[in-house]
Amino acid sequence: MSAATERYARQAALPEFAHSHERFARTRVGVIGVGGLGALCSYLLAGAGIGELRLSDNDEVSLSNLHRQVLYDLSMLGQTKTACAKQRIAALDPAIQVNTYGALTDAASFANFAKGLNMVLLLTDTQSSRLTLSDWCLAHRLPTLIACVSGYSGMLALFNYAAPQFIAQHGCYRCLCADNPEPAVQGILGPTAAQLSAATAQLALQFLNGTLADKLQGCLTLYDFSTQSTRRFKLKRAAGCGGCREYAD
Repeated sequence: MSAATERYARQAALPEFAHSHERFARTRVGVIGVGGLGALCSYLLAGAGIGELRLSDNDEVSLSNLHRQVLYDLSMLGQTKTACAKQRIAALDPAIQVNTYGALTDAASFANFAKGLNMVLLLTDTQSSRLTLSDWCLAHRLPTLIACVSGYSGMLALFNYAAPQFIAQHGCYRCLCADNPEPAVQGILGPTAAQLSAATAQLALQFLNGTLADKLQGCLTLYDFSTQSTRRFKLKRAAGCGGCREYAD
């Protein structure tokens, strides 16, 4: 048995993922925000064999991160999260290519980050940043998975901006959230962040594998981790949305 066959044996035992590691090895995924969601999520994607990960974040590891950002430890305090995540992923599988970026502050820096990507995971911790970055993903027609978590609540939605009819039917992140105020900062438990991070990684892998269930296409899932309950809604384009108007035809 080859090393690759052994590494992915249990993943390949799922019929729909039988040859996924070969497909994933050719896949490039961008993760924007490697904190409570993005750190573990990037590690899970690497574990599944995603060939290239591009990690963007300008934050450093702090003591208050460690209860929920499980990729980091005391030895990493003061170091950039992207460098620490790269170190952890290299220890897991040195064959995974990890490229690190600071904050994506303008459309040009985003274009450099996004070139050749198959998907973007947008996991930043402010709504304003998610709105701007989603606009850039839309302009590049990149499939974009957006997740956020606060308190006991989480949100997860896949905006397949690459699909010709998706925008006309389901709109963009700005349709969903542009009129909502910036959420207040709340406390959070480590397992809450970990659960949404795992759900995000699974949705990404199913999409990249071409095996995402139809009922999850164009959907928003809301999580209440205090009761372990979920609600799911179909996304719908907001009439007159300035974010996706020119892409909706």
